[in-house]
Amino acid sequence: MNARTLAELALKIWGVTLVVRALASLPVTLLMAVGGAGSDPQANFMRITQIASVLGVVIQGAVGTAVLVWADRITDLIESDTAPIQIDADIDELQVLGFALVGVFILVGGLQNVASAAYVLLSRPKVDETNAWAYLWTRQSEAIVRAVVQVIAGALLVFGRRTIAHGWSALRGHSQNDDMDESRDDAS
Repeated sequence: MNARTLAELALKIWGVTLVVRALASLPVTLLMAVGGAGSDPQANFMRITQIASVLGVVIQGAVGTAVLVWADRITDLIESDTAPIQIDADIDELQVLGFALVGVFILVGGLQNVASAAYVLLSRPKVDETNAWAYLWTRQSEAIVRAVVQVIAGALLVFGRRTIAHGWSALRGHSQNDDMDESRDDAS
């Protein structure tokens, strides 16, 4: 494996995450955009917000697809090194790294939902006498639930990555040392 191949793989993984996120948010975004708009200024503002949301999902999907399709060309522009690289890590360490990376990705998504809910709470009109939690829950209940689930799952993956990797190996019927022995046998 060389640095160019590794960079291309990383770009393709990033492209897949962009496309998957766009596809996952597309149904909700389209349902929101289909909703009827009235003629008052608030309804017009909502329509503009809906159009921007749909446009954001389309752009994210297009960028993800472009990264997937042209990852090799992008990699050629970024990295020209074709010399083989040696990664001094065994399968156990790579599994731990993989779980940590997935955990960070999920954790960042959860923190994004926390920020969204915090913005709604902080932008609450001063004249509104509604309890802060009730105000936030009625407007951002979905974001709050997503935030809680993502932050907990992300934290478990980041801070429990070694235990999860060990459990993953055990689930597959291998001890962690067996995985390393298999990779050495495959290399010979």
